[in-house]
Amino acid sequence: MNTVFERGFTVIEVMLFLAVTGALFAALMVGVNTNITQQQYREGVFALSTFLQNEYSEVINPRNEVRNNSNRWACENSIITPASSIDAIARGTSDCVLLGRAVEGDGTLVRSYAVIGTEQDVVGTGDIETLKKYRPQLSTSNSQYGLVEMRMDWETSLSTQEGDSFSLLILRSPASGLLRVFAQYGELPDELATMLEPTAAKQEVRVCVEGSRGALPIHSVTIDPKISSQDGVTVVEFDPNEEGERACA
Repeated sequence: MNTVFERGFTVIEVMLFLAVTGALFAALMVGVNTNITQQQYREGVFALSTFLQNEYSEVINPRNEVRNNSNRWACENSIITPASSIDAIARGTSDCVLLGRAVEGDGTLVRSYAVIGTEQDVVGTGDIETLKKYRPQLSTSNSQYGLVEMRMDWETSLSTQEGDSFSLLILRSPASGLLRVFAQYGELPDELATMLEPTAAKQEVRVCVEGSRGALPIHSVTIDPKISSQDGVTVVEFDPNEEGERACA
């Protein structure tokens, strides 16, 4: 009778197997986590881009109600206020005109406001001078239409070549009905009319989106005020070693 011996694994072989398997698993998890982080970063970039593009839509297609469609809004004494009564003073029947939207971003928060003005006689006046004469101001209403906020997700934050903030005015000219866009680095001025200058109507603003986790591609959201539509907001990925005018920061 022949005896058959079956050889098992030695302790060293088992340890080597576990070490190699563990190393492969760790490398796999690092790759998966990196991909997840990069995807979350891109979601933050495109959330900002979409938010800005939606502000153009709000001006191109104005609505006579607050954003949740639950109430009408009224405009009286240059103040937009929510109104539950159908007899409220509606847009177009008062001395107050909805001119458009204002946006400012700083750090991890982007805010959008309604811009209102007081109706004026501006026959034969150009767009910029018309908007100035309407004395544009931010709505003091706390309604959803007046103020909208977006907080940057996935530990992303904003920066620019000239600081941490940017501002944007998207207005419809009462003179021509055309959209006019004004952009600048820095916060919105207390007097919005001071921002209504030809330089702000031509200056391209680049907003860098920075991530705090892992190796990330670098993206910026660029606002070109010379393009008076959503196409003026674009997302650009660039080389972090790039220098000069196209560098993000």
